[in-house]
Amino acid sequence: MPKLLRLTPLADYQAKCRPLLERLENRHLLSAGPRLAGIELLGNADACTGVVLTFDRSLDPAHATDARAYVVGRTPPSPGDSGSSLLGDIFGFAKRVNPIKHGKVQFASATYDDASHSVTLVPVSAFKEWKYFRILRVRGSGPYALSDAVGNPFDGNGDGTGGDDLVVNWRTRRGKQIHYVDSDGDKVTIGLRGPGVMFVTQQPHGSPIPLIFIEHTKAKSVLSGTVIAGKNGNGIAKIAELSGFAGPSDTILTNSQFDVDKVLP
Repeated sequence: MPKLLRLTPLADYQAKCRPLLERLENRHLLSAGPRLAGIELLGNADACTGVVLTFDRSLDPAHATDARAYVVGRTPPSPGDSGSSLLGDIFGFAKRVNPIKHGKVQFASATYDDASHSVTLVPVSAFKEWKYFRILRVRGSGPYALSDAVGNPFDGNGDGTGGDDLVVNWRTRRGKQIHYVDSDGDKVTIGLRGPGVMFVTQQPHGSPIPLIFIEHTKAKSVLSGTVIAGKNGNGIAKIAELSGFAGPSDTILTNSQFDVDKVLP
């Protein structure tokens, strides 16, 4: 006589599987950490008054507003570095405090805006962007690590698993004209004619999308540029930020070869 196959009732099967599913859900939840989505610098290259970091989701405000979660400076921050300090909360004369300590910018406050998922870091006094905005560290590990609203740790290296720091290197060039190759191989030239000076801050590797600061321009100053499409390029150069240009010929803004994300006065 054929052996009868005994079926487990659906309710019993679900009860047995529930602990496994919960473990898998928790594992997936912990792996999906928030990531950095954008960077904006306030002020100008000689007097930076703030750093705005935008993330891809809501953050836990308690961690997001702790300035020790962020490091901006000239030298590579060590894993044990305490990071930025809230000197502005201690000294009433914050404007007189040196904004740099051991090569790192000292922040008076870190303000979180949940509507835009952004953190605004305000230094104890303005600092020279071209000199000190060399390395940005956002902590995803250790006691000052960022996390999202449900506790997932920051995913600094973008591999889909949270719990690691983001470290981004920058360099700033000063002059009337710059040349670079963007991430998809396009050859980009940006030039400033007439009065003024141009500071261009970029990552030296990976994603050289520039932040451009223009200073000391006059009415006859002209900012222009060209893009030569590479073999695999799209012929369009992305500019993360254009700040301080007040000339009559905003050719970067009207040139279809350029995509400017933010324009600041």
